[in-house]
Amino acid sequence: MADPCGTRFEASFGQVFPQGALMVGEVTPDMEYMSAEDKGRGRQAKQRVDERTGKRQWKVVVTDPSAEKERDASVTVTILADVQPVPPQAVQVMPGVKVRPVAFEGLTVEPPVMGGRYKYQGFTIRATGSCRRRWALLRSVRRSPRASRRRLEVVRPSREAVARWNLAYAEQTEALFAASGSDGRLPVLRLADGYAAVAWAWRVLAADLGVPLWARHACAVAAEEFDRRARIERARVNPDEDGT
Repeated sequence: MADPCGTRFEASFGQVFPQGALMVGEVTPDMEYMSAEDKGRGRQAKQRVDERTGKRQWKVVVTDPSAEKERDASVTVTILADVQPVPPQAVQVMPGVKVRPVAFEGLTVEPPVMGGRYKYQGFTIRATGSCRRRWALLRSVRRSPRASRRRLEVVRPSREAVARWNLAYAEQTEALFAASGSDGRLPVLRLADGYAAVAWAWRVLAADLGVPLWARHACAVAAEEFDRRARIERARVNPDEDGT
């Protein structure tokens, strides 16, 4: 017998996010859609309420390192809770760079058909309660001889990895400013080279096996962003290039 439409299947966090999840932004209320006409009438948007549990809906966007397709890398999780969940503190991977690994409890997955003209199988992910920190893939576990409980230790990036990144970034930055004009401004082409250099520095750290998997993924995302900026800047100089 087929499952009825709208069935929610229970799933563990490891099944949905086998390599963990990195939180992006903050937890926000899931508000109802309002048309321009409704806004013109001065109507106030209301927060959505789950029809089955009666709890308020909150949204949080996470990055899935295990995603094989680009469209699946960013996932929106709907949290069902009476009050706004409080996310864990962000973890500093290196100076100035922080990530926020999270996990969800009470996960359910609903497989609706998504897309406009070109349909595809999507998933609506819901969780109960608040999100908490996730160290399952990032910890070294030691057993104390005097206690049966485990002591968790966070794996930090190696000093060599951070030193290599800092050296690469410093060298590229120094070269860029040495090539700048008397007013201190960099030509557009040089700026594109700067973006590419920063992307390369991020990629060095992302390839270091001594860095935790979630931190390597965050570095790879940063590298892609600076590569994109470099393409845009080069396209301004040479319109024949694709800056998308």
